[in-house]
Amino acid sequence: MKVHSYSLFEKKLKRSGFILPLTLLLMTLILLVSTGITSVIIKQVGYARTIKNSVIAYNAADMAIACTSFVDNSFVNSSSTYGIFPLDRTRFPLGNEAGEINETRLEINADRLARGVPLLTSSDDITCGGQRVFNTNDTQIAYSAYTYTKSDLTTEDGKKSTFNLKIPLTDGGFRCAKVIFNKTASFNLIIASGYSTCDVSAKSRLERTIISSAEKT
Repeated sequence: MKVHSYSLFEKKLKRSGFILPLTLLLMTLILLVSTGITSVIIKQVGYARTIKNSVIAYNAADMAIACTSFVDNSFVNSSSTYGIFPLDRTRFPLGNEAGEINETRLEINADRLARGVPLLTSSDDITCGGQRVFNTNDTQIAYSAYTYTKSDLTTEDGKKSTFNLKIPLTDGGFRCAKVIFNKTASFNLIIASGYSTCDVSAKSRLERTIISSAEKT
């Protein structure tokens, strides 16, 4: 009968032949887990950044809606009872919005004079967030025709005011938005698109839009 004996060297070889594959397997598993965790972290960071930018853009749109509504509801022609954003295409055809705005300003000044309130020297005195709303240099405001179709299918002519707002914040930053104000004698429709950054070339720039409408009865 043959007795096999293994030297210490042979035992080490057998043992090392088992440990090496096990080590490689463990290292592969660890690498896969680490890669998966890293991928999840990267996705979560990107998701958090998107949520933050979305909130900023929504906030900008909300501020623009509030700003537009404030101006139109605060500066009202007491004779026509309409806010200062143009709407009359009969007496003030397209291209003569400055005349319509100025008429409203004069009506407002008559009321202010009676109350002893400082007068509006020009439409540039009408601001929101520090911006002169009706100044084309500040907001690039432009006007076009708008027609509203009522529930009874009759139509009503009005005007569309399109402008940009760059509203300053207390921390020195800004919120930027584009506003479209569709207005007739009985209907107001404000569409505000807010942006996560004022930099139009930013690849991560997000846009969120809020629509506000009101029908006068």
